[in-house]
Amino acid sequence: MMEKYLAQLIEDLQAAAHKPLPIPDYKTLHPDHPALEYEGLDYIVAWENTKYSPIVELFGIPHEAFPPPEKLTEAQVEQLVEVIFEFFHQRQVEISTPDTDPPKELIYKALCNYWKEGSFALLPQDKDSWTQVSLCSYNTELCFWGEYCECIGLYDHDLEDFENFKPSDDSQLPF
Repeated sequence: MMEKYLAQLIEDLQAAAHKPLPIPDYKTLHPDHPALEYEGLDYIVAWENTKYSPIVELFGIPHEAFPPPEKLTEAQVEQLVEVIFEFFHQRQVEISTPDTDPPKELIYKALCNYWKEGSFALLPQDKDSWTQVSLCSYNTELCFWGEYCECIGLYDHDLEDFENFKPSDDSQLPF
């Protein structure tokens, strides 16, 4: 039963990866934008005016469609992780996970959470425009990745060092 369900989910993801998105013509909507005066800067108009839409809304696959990992075999989790990464790759979105080699089940949970809570920028796509998404919260106290977190210790600074900092008189800028 699960195999048939997963086959349909994978088919839906592959179809959604190629679904045309309602990307506005930002140059027409904002003809007086100053970036349009300069050759090669027209992408700035889109970046400044893009709307972010929930992934679920744009692609029509509710987050509940993704089975909980405990209902899946290891091979099924691995397959879904691969398909979800491929979905985002087709949409020119690079998803980054910790380099500490977290288990596929943890990656799957993070991807499902991003599918539920994430949003997608409606930007014109060409072969060179990619979006980078990190699945890290950068909050070590609430870190989803646990022992696989790359941030542990990275942001632990002694605040006293900053509170007691006094610039020297030579710290004047040269301009």
